[in-house]
Amino acid sequence: MGSGDKVKFWEDAWFSGSPLRNLYPRLFSLSLDQGLTVAEVGEWEDFVWLWRFRCMRVRLKRESTQEEELLRLLSSVKLLREVKDRQVWEGDASGEFSVKFAYDRLEQHVKGSHHDIFKAFSVG
Repeated sequence: MGSGDKVKFWEDAWFSGSPLRNLYPRLFSLSLDQGLTVAEVGEWEDFVWLWRFRCMRVRLKRESTQEEELLRLLSSVKLLREVKDRQVWEGDASGEFSVKFAYDRLEQHVKGSHHDIFKAFSVG
């Protein structure tokens, strides 16, 4: 992730491998930031990123505690102000998606099974 301009804060699995809405369902349900990108859920103050969560009502003690926990976790996130987000496919060292690589992976996964779909698209 770069500046957080393309990554959905609550909905995408950009932090800890799971969407934040799954990790903090109560905070998500109260959030006015649903559907916003990471870059829209905070702001730069000088050269420091500050998270700015908006909520539809005053938080209860338990919710405030969860928000503090979330802020502690997010303190390790380093946004890059001038770098646009880009998708990286983890299936290949280059980070670029290729149909050939995906086909090879699928073929390895189903080897020994009766999957005629691969025969229909066989290249040689």
